[in-house]
Amino acid sequence: MPGADSRAEQPGERETGSPADRHKSFGLPAATALVVGSIIGTGVFALPSALAPYGPIALVAFVVVTVGALALAVTFGSLSKRVPGSGGPYVYAREAFGEFAGFLTAWSYWITAWAGNAAIADAARRPLTAPTQRAGGSCRP
Repeated sequence: MPGADSRAEQPGERETGSPADRHKSFGLPAATALVVGSIIGTGVFALPSALAPYGPIALVAFVVVTVGALALAVTFGSLSKRVPGSGGPYVYAREAFGEFAGFLTAWSYWITAWAGNAAIADAARRPLTAPTQRAGGSCRP
């Protein structure tokens, strides 16, 4: 029709909408993908350099870490079916062992999350500062 906007939407284009609409598009799948990508990316780039000095036994370490991660995934999957509600390890420990155990689990989980974030930051820093370090490990000129 004359006067109507006849331009078809191109692939990859979408209407931006209001900020509230954009906020709704970042849901659980996107958040999960972000966390999983961060964890896997850090492991892929940081773990080999950390294990390289140990030689071929590092491959065994990769297998052990993979089996442990899969065991945790299966365990959390099973627990999520048995214990309804959100809260992760805190809820599971509280339901099984009481309030104090739930508190200790949540506190420990929080501390390890901070330590993990520090390790991610350190893993991101290392390649950026490697060209400036001398053989002795000092960053001074």
